[in-house]
Amino acid sequence: MTDHTRNKTTLKRLRNQAVEAQFDGGTLTSDGGLLLLRESDQRLKLIERIDRVIPDPRDPRYTVHRQAEMLTSRIFGIAAGYEDGNDHLQLRHDPAFQVAAGRTPAEMNYEDSDPLASPSTLSRLENRVDAKTVFRLHEVLVDTFLNSFEVPPDEIILDFDATDDPTHGNQEKNYFNGFYDGYCFLPLYVFCGGQLLVSYLRPSSVGAAHHARPVTKLLVQKIRSRWPNVKIILRGDSGFAIERLMRWCDKNNVFYVFGFAKNDVLQRQIACEMTLARIQQSRVNLKQRRFKWFRYRAQGWDRNRWMVGKAEYSEQGPNPRFIVTNLFEFEGSADVTYYRPRIKGKQVRCVVPGTA
Repeated sequence: MTDHTRNKTTLKRLRNQAVEAQFDGGTLTSDGGLLLLRESDQRLKLIERIDRVIPDPRDPRYTVHRQAEMLTSRIFGIAAGYEDGNDHLQLRHDPAFQVAAGRTPAEMNYEDSDPLASPSTLSRLENRVDAKTVFRLHEVLVDTFLNSFEVPPDEIILDFDATDDPTHGNQEKNYFNGFYDGYCFLPLYVFCGGQLLVSYLRPSSVGAAHHARPVTKLLVQKIRSRWPNVKIILRGDSGFAIERLMRWCDKNNVFYVFGFAKNDVLQRQIACEMTLARIQQSRVNLKQRRFKWFRYRAQGWDRNRWMVGKAEYSEQGPNPRFIVTNLFEFEGSADVTYYRPRIKGKQVRCVVPGTA
């Protein structure tokens, strides 16, 4: 090849500053943040532990890409916003991904060295992850959460949530969901604070609480095997206020605070509080809230349960809300039960007759 010297590109000056353009910067990347993820993973050893629980049936004599390297490419790619596996057709050459995957400097002659795994290789990796492996992967997540505490906490709150995961194409178990107005999956997530404990993919043809009871059972067993005395509280919206889940919690000393869909019976229970809130709002022209405890038994329930009704009135009109709970804190006399729910980030102190 003929060597030649490239002249600098002359650009218009910016006030008294010269502006130059050069093309000798070398191999560049726009995903430098992956190096921070790499440092975090080296402390947590998360990729290493995931690698140990995923079986690798390949013959090492004919293996080009280590499984841990492929996991790094795929997981870090998703973290960087490249959800589509086809993106790795270009990302496999990216120097940030090369470094994150553990390529040594001698291997990183980018023009001559082998790239990282292709989309088809990563697809074969994903397809050999079966249900048993998924269960073991969740154990890795829960162990990571448990190991993050030096001392077992007195109380933890597990947040249950279901949300849409839009689909694009004729994917397996692809259904239309009217609530989200589109074709999607409906994964179940369980968080404790900012840590993810469960990520369970489900079709959107099921309800929010589908399989929530067995997931809760396994999760509670795993947590109590390490922390036998911890107080566990489940928190979720009205989709999780189902009899099977609440009955299991009642029998296994697990507490819950779930939203509950309003109906005529519940609204009549807080009619007086709503009237008082409306009168006070008309006087001060500010949003008013009042709360009431009462017992309620829905059709299909095996017992009466405590409800908290919120009678809220604002300029937009009434906004009644309800939660169902078995969470009680006894203080002093058995004639009084105190419970402090968090409703929209605000703590509320409610006093109700005792049940003793």
